[in-house]
Amino acid sequence: MTLALRYPIYVIANQEGVLVVKVDDEECVLLFHDRELAQRHIYANPGIATGATLRPLAVPDAESFEEGLRGLPANVTCAVWDAGAQRGFIHIGVDELLLALTG
Repeated sequence: MTLALRYPIYVIANQEGVLVVKVDDEECVLLFHDRELAQRHIYANPGIATGATLRPLAVPDAESFEEGLRGLPANVTCAVWDAGAQRGFIHIGVDELLLALTG
């Protein structure tokens, strides 16, 4: 798979960590190419915040992205790119992302 990544990448996070959602019985992290799209997702889904305020968090480069992916709990096995985008979203495994990053 060829994956072209542009940085920064945005995740939705709070002081406790990144937001994880369930998609087809898989735990997934939400990733966004655009800060505004991440912010719109937060506003459009007020029920996703459980106490702490959510915000888009910038991942500035490939090294930080890889470190973040490797630091995810083992039960987080996938990522969803650009949830809520008009063109649709992309569902990808965390292992596929790591492979794309490390070759």
